[in-house]
Amino acid sequence: GEMVIVDRDWAIKSLKFKVMPGAMVYYANFELEQTFEKFDDQYWTLADESYHYSIKEGKRHYYGATFTSHQNPDWNPELPKNFFGNELIRVEREAFEQDSKAWENIRPVQLSDQETDFVKVQDSIIAYRNSEEYLREQDSIYNKLGILDFLVDGITYRDRVHKMRYQMDGLINQIQPLGVGGYRHQLGGSIRKTFARYTRLGIRGQIDYGFNYQDIKGEARVYFVYAPRRFARAYVQGGDQYRLVNQFDRFVSLLTRNNFINKRFFGFGNRMEILNGLYIEAGIDFADYKPIDTLQLAEWTDELFGENNTPRSFDPYREFLTFIKVQYTPGQRFYMEPYRKVLRGS
Repeated sequence: GEMVIVDRDWAIKSLKFKVMPGAMVYYANFELEQTFEKFDDQYWTLADESYHYSIKEGKRHYYGATFTSHQNPDWNPELPKNFFGNELIRVEREAFEQDSKAWENIRPVQLSDQETDFVKVQDSIIAYRNSEEYLREQDSIYNKLGILDFLVDGITYRDRVHKMRYQMDGLINQIQPLGVGGYRHQLGGSIRKTFARYTRLGIRGQIDYGFNYQDIKGEARVYFVYAPRRFARAYVQGGDQYRLVNQFDRFVSLLTRNNFINKRFFGFGNRMEILNGLYIEAGIDFADYKPIDTLQLAEWTDELFGENNTPRSFDPYREFLTFIKVQYTPGQRFYMEPYRKVLRGS
């Protein structure tokens, strides 16, 4: 390329560079032009720049151009503390409310007729991809089920028109051959509703039935995301389940019946981000514990687990717990949208 230099000021006036194709992996072509101006009769700074590039992906070719104009430089800006932090992008609500006339007044380089037509086509494509007709068509493709969905992955039904999502566990997760009292069959799933400003209401639960003792057990959690920009959610949960006494026991002893008790519980809590990357969850749990020594166990469990298959006996008791959990992700990067916060790693 070429560069124009003002020798008396030891300053760059303009430059035009083209990157050799052999030096690039992603781009097929890349050109850069920059123009510098002298401000306040002492500082040379970037005034205008443009990028022209092309990308080839298979049989498709993409051509793009980016223009930037720098005006009214501030040599001594007063920036707030931690201004250059982990927030990568901020999108204000007004950006979605501006019409084309407003952008014409802001845009320093006006679009050509060809570019204006291109924008109209793109806007039409975006509008169609958000239309009810298109969403229903795409959801019907997504909701198509195969044998692996029924057996392993589970059944998922998406309805983006009404912003609903339904899910049910696959058959592998439903079969509980080593359940307390013999074979148990479990049905689990979830329902989620997303509202206009990314608030979300959901329920996740499961219910299982024991054929030997003819008992029904289950649990469920209902949650509501009420402040998406702080990942704040409140939840309530409860259930009646057989629970492990020691979940870190040896594998051969993990499923023995003296490692199970009956737990009925109810609780509620709240989780939210206090500072960027710092999450605090607090909650309260109530529980009733009872032995399972009155259950009629399947005979084959005695043969499988031996002497450890005898349920432990104890007096029923109640438990009241309060807890606080703290989680921190150092250097958490994000960008902020009008109604939600999107994480971009750390």
